[in-house]
This record gives sequence, C-alpha cells and structure tokens, in this order.
Amino acid sequence: MNVIGSDNIASDLPDIPLTWVGSTRSDMQAQPKEAQRLMGQQLRRAQRRLEPDDWKPMPTVGRGVREIRVRDSDGTYRTMYVTSGRPPRIYVLAVFTKKTAKTPQRTIDLARKRYKAVTELIRTGE
Repeated sequence: MNVIGSDNIASDLPDIPLTWVGSTRSDMQAQPKEAQRLMGQQLRRAQRRLEPDDWKPMPTVGRGVREIRVRDSDGTYRTMYVTSGRPPRIYVLAVFTKKTAKTPQRTIDLARKRYKAVTELIRTGE
C-alpha cells in the first residue's frame, strides 16, 4: 500500500523564490537582529509552502496579502507579503515595527501601492 505522508508534500516541492519589493530588504535589515531572525524564519516557512506560525490576511492591501506577526522582548514586528504568479513567487511588500494596535495608514498605502505594481508586473509578464 502506497501512502504519502502530508508532512512530506511541501518538502518535496522546490522552495518558492522571494523578491524584496522597494525598500523592504533594507527595512528588514533595520530591524533588531532577533526580529530579523524571527521574521526570516517565518518567510522561510512560506518559501517552503508552509503557513507562518502567526499571520493574518490583509485584504485591505490586496487579494492574498498576508501579514506575518512576530514578537520579541523589545517589540512587535510585521512583514506583509503575497505569493503570486506562475510559477509562484513571494513578494515582500512591507516590513515594519508595530508601535500601536492599528497598522499606520501610510504603511497600508505603501503596501497597497507595491501590491498593485507587483500584480501589474505579473499581468504584463515583464
């Protein structure tokens, strides 16, 4: 009897490539080292086609956008990303430190602008 374990399905597929959009790479590098490590682990899970440990959908930014949530002793940090295209690719749309309960409107607007640019790029095949 041939049984495929569900734990092996994601690991048998190639990792999803990751693209930093705009200033997101330098924004990540500006975060504290522990926050970088934690967010990096969660993005790695997404690349391996696994769910991040703590995330929420961000439909106000765009269809399929997710916000990874991480915390350490110094603060709360967020990374917004979307997986899109054929073959799939992860696009990091925003990286920021969360200082209030509500995500700042300027961060949502920036992520939305980047999302629109990514979807247009995919649509036109450039």
